[in-house]
This record gives sequence, C-alpha cells and structure tokens, in this order.
Amino acid sequence: MRFVTAPGMPPIRHFQAAAEFTLNSDILKIIESDDLNAQDMRMLLDEAKRTGVPLDATTLEFAIRKKLEAMAQQFRAHPTEAQLLEALDSAVSVAQALPFPVQYWMVQNIYFDIMKNVSAKARSQTTEAAADSEKWLAIFRSLGEKLSIRVE
Repeated sequence: MRFVTAPGMPPIRHFQAAAEFTLNSDILKIIESDDLNAQDMRMLLDEAKRTGVPLDATTLEFAIRKKLEAMAQQFRAHPTEAQLLEALDSAVSVAQALPFPVQYWMVQNIYFDIMKNVSAKARSQTTEAAADSEKWLAIFRSLGEKLSIRVE
C-alpha cells in the first residue's frame, strides 16, 4: 500500500478499499481484545495516516467508548485494584491517540463517583500500604487529567 500511495502515483481504488477494510478491522480487533495493546494501536494509526486510509470513526468510536465504559464499570466494582486502574488509564491514552473525538461522559461520571468515595480513603491511609496508596493516587490523578477532571 505504501508503494501504491507513493507521491506521484494515482490512487488505486481497489487497493484503497482493501486497505480501509483491513486497517479498520485490525483496529477494531485491538479495541475488542482483552488487552488493549497501545503499541499495536499506534502502529495501525500511523499506517492509516501514512497511507491516507480513512478510518470508520463512527464504528471505532462506539467500540472504544463501550470498551472504556466496561473497564470503568469493572474498576468501580473493584476500586482498590491498581491493575484495573492502570489498564483504564492506558486505555484512555489509546483512545486519545485516535484521530477523532471519543465521548467520555460515562467514564467521567464513574471516575467522579470513585473520586468522591474511594480517593479520600486512599489519601488518608497511613499504614504500611502507604506506598501502594501513593502509586494508586498517582495513576488516579493521571487518569483524571486525561478525562479533564480536576482532582483535588
């Protein structure tokens, strides 16, 4: 595809259609996978940009939004699980790399709820788990910034 889209080459409709279908399908597979691989996603997004392949923003936005909402719900159910928080933070980073806007309102609402109920408890811990608590808070703040929520 890169050869076909080289400067001066006229676009070939069949190659363009095949590349569009393949890249969109591959991105959707990454979104729907258990482990949202940021490196693979960035590689595919770079390929789409480099070759001028349009992305199916409607389908991909819906898929990533539903993935983020499910991850946020899971985090809400187990808010002290740092692994779930890290995965959600990473997934939001991936969503922000997409070349179209993603609706975060449900994830923001869940985050705000957790911030009001759990974050205060984590801040007040002074036991041996303080180091884990600080790590959790750092990731939690990072996620809040990505979601455009001011964390106190």
